[in-house]
Amino acid sequence: MASVKVLMLIAATMMIQASSAQRVLRDFHIDAGTPGIRTYTLDTSADDDDMIVQGETVGAEADSSRGRRSCYLGDSLLYTEGNVVYDEDREMVVTTPNGEDIYGLACCCNMVAITYTDTNTALIVEIHLQTFLGPFVRHDLGEDKTFALAYCSAEARTLVLLSIESVWEISIDSLQTLPVPTSLTTPLSTLPTCLAYRKETDGSFDFFVTLIAANTITAMRFVPTEGGYQLTDMGSFALVEGFAPRPIYCVDIDGFTDDLYILSSANRVAYDVRKLSADMIFTNTDQTPQVVDGLAGTGDLEYSVGGFSVCGPDCNQYAACNVEDPSCNCNEASLCGFCAVNDDQCQCEDSRDEECIYPENLIDACTQCLARLDASLLVKNPIAQRSTGEIEVFGVMRGESADITISREVKVGRFEPEYWPLPVDATSAEKNIAGLTVIGFEAPPPSELRGSRFGVFRADFQPIDSDGQRKTSIAGVITENSGFTNAIVTKTVSRGDDVKLEASMVEGLLKFSNTLQWRVTKIDPVTGEPEAAVTPDCDFDPDRLTCALADVTKESDEGVYEVFRPSRRLRNWHPIFYLYVRECAEGWSGSSCDKPCPACVNGQCDSGCGECVCYPGWTGADCNTACASEANFGDNCNMACSDVFAENENCMGVLICRPDQTGCTCRSGLQPPECMEPCEEGYWGPNCLNECSCDDPTCDARTGSCSSVPDL
Repeated sequence: MASVKVLMLIAATMMIQASSAQRVLRDFHIDAGTPGIRTYTLDTSADDDDMIVQGETVGAEADSSRGRRSCYLGDSLLYTEGNVVYDEDREMVVTTPNGEDIYGLACCCNMVAITYTDTNTALIVEIHLQTFLGPFVRHDLGEDKTFALAYCSAEARTLVLLSIESVWEISIDSLQTLPVPTSLTTPLSTLPTCLAYRKETDGSFDFFVTLIAANTITAMRFVPTEGGYQLTDMGSFALVEGFAPRPIYCVDIDGFTDDLYILSSANRVAYDVRKLSADMIFTNTDQTPQVVDGLAGTGDLEYSVGGFSVCGPDCNQYAACNVEDPSCNCNEASLCGFCAVNDDQCQCEDSRDEECIYPENLIDACTQCLARLDASLLVKNPIAQRSTGEIEVFGVMRGESADITISREVKVGRFEPEYWPLPVDATSAEKNIAGLTVIGFEAPPPSELRGSRFGVFRADFQPIDSDGQRKTSIAGVITENSGFTNAIVTKTVSRGDDVKLEASMVEGLLKFSNTLQWRVTKIDPVTGEPEAAVTPDCDFDPDRLTCALADVTKESDEGVYEVFRPSRRLRNWHPIFYLYVRECAEGWSGSSCDKPCPACVNGQCDSGCGECVCYPGWTGADCNTACASEANFGDNCNMACSDVFAENENCMGVLICRPDQTGCTCRSGLQPPECMEPCEEGYWGPNCLNECSCDDPTCDARTGSCSSVPDL
């Protein structure tokens, strides 16, 4: 996301909308005492003077005389009216139990907090999750206390409350726990109207407060002590224009720049917004606030104005705070998003329930248990002759609302830009098949740069509507049949395993084997970009055809491996392997690797969620149910090779690659690498890796069944 700073102002209440534009924009919502909240956009990236464009009106039905506070929960504007919190569509989302007026409102981290004084004169804070379903957290802050302001900092993962005499700092990670309040050494002289908060790396925090009928900002610094916090420093800033004080109605801080923004007016009608340094207030240094162009206007301000705030790039990442449902007893230390209680079942991190909420800006990071797309990458003619036979690579996904992009995963061999990301003479193609999205390329033998057809290609699957589904990437490997090759092009192992990557040479080429070299290209886990190739830490056999790795880890060993003759390294006519390393040891999954995996008889256990991803031709929770037809694959056997490649009824000559680092295999019953011949007698299954367990040496090459041996 581009750095976006958004100011929300309200004159009688002013609010902001988070911008998703690529330019530097500030979006405003202004309530100047007239019905509704007027929206504006301030463009500060234009070459000319700042440009302001008026937009729509929000909350025109609201009674502005009852006072408004406001905040943004993601991209949804919330505002108060008396005892109710509304969204911008005027839908009620929260209300107090007995009609008590709401004094404080704060939003961040998928939650909304309100404060009010109940009928027993007790000061109450309620914390609701974004779904507004089921139980919520309610804390009694004490009787006979005045109203409290609320402020939520996504960056500090903290909800803070301020009354005239006390401060509460509630951790977002422990919403059920109400800390002991910190008493102000000198209570505030009157009710606070607006509150700004920032937290330092040393654990100290600062408050900046405006009070009713005042022209000053009061600054307070609290430092951590053994028993809580102690007020150690105070400062103030008075706004004077000419010789007259100019009342300050509201204040907030830009957590990205540490600038304070203040809303002020000399006559309760004409207002403006000014910027000053937060740090200089503690030093009582004279400073002249800078008027922010374009934010002056007229209205009918009240001293109880409570909706002026500034939102920088940090608070636009509101969803980065993982907040669990307070009624759930999830055993995970942290959750990716949160889930609501549904049918009395607590839905936590490893749920695919539709009630589970995963923030859009974390959709890539929160993929462990989001519903997986039913997708595969198909490679026709996966081990081709350099000058004959067409290669086809297609991403296939169940459903017709997806975006599929095919490109190279890493640069192997020669790196000429003319065949990056696709081979020379390749043609992009999309096939219209009911119920499927099929996008890829077709590559005939080129007239030059024949090695450009070989390498590692990747399909990126992005659902158009990403709600409840995660983006998926699947890699496939194409190698050349030159007598120097590898039968298994992908290999999936677990953390701590020992693994061998094995190539083979025809007898006539073995004289070159002792000159062979290996290299590995790793993928940066953050950017997804390939790193520079290096020599792997292998234990080589005498012929240097085998690279043995011990006690592997994803960080150290996962990547694309090549073995090549030094004089022919650039031609791509050599074995290529993709080694996948699961984050957990064999049989375990989860963010802490403490969840047991199911058996996954003909598949791989997804490290994140602990569910089986089946090899082509298999389905079921443990991948032990064969598809009805040899041509079928997919989560529920609902895709077929003949859907993609006409007249291919048995998936011969097709390498099928599955999600979640499951890797690529021939369909069950066919031998790698060409995927053309049936398994040798006594073997069956994906890549023919399983031994028959029948009384005689034969079994069904596809299913391992001893009852019959059908023709392939």
